[in-house]
Amino acid sequence: MAKKEFTATEVMVLQEQLQDGIKVIGEQHSEIQKNISNINDHLETIDNRLETIDDHLETIDGRLEKIDDRLETIDENIELIKFSLHQKADRVELESLEKRVIALEKKFA
Repeated sequence: MAKKEFTATEVMVLQEQLQDGIKVIGEQHSEIQKNISNINDHLETIDNRLETIDDHLETIDGRLEKIDDRLETIDENIELIKFSLHQKADRVELESLEKRVIALEKKFA
């Protein structure tokens, strides 16, 4: 099989087509780089927002820890109050005991 030889015109046409293709690829590459740059800018903005949110969450965590400590103290105080109240005679029992003592005093007086 014999090798085909190209004419100068055919070579020029192929060269122009190749150059046009390379030009299109270059333009697309430039657009892609712009898009990537925009995406990077948006990601940086999102990162900054997330850092701010993290800072706020740390503050909230600290406040919640303080609230938990206060609630624990309140629970302990409530238990102490319940215990103290349980140790004291209630009013009905006291009145009943007073009546019995009065009755016994009258009986033995």
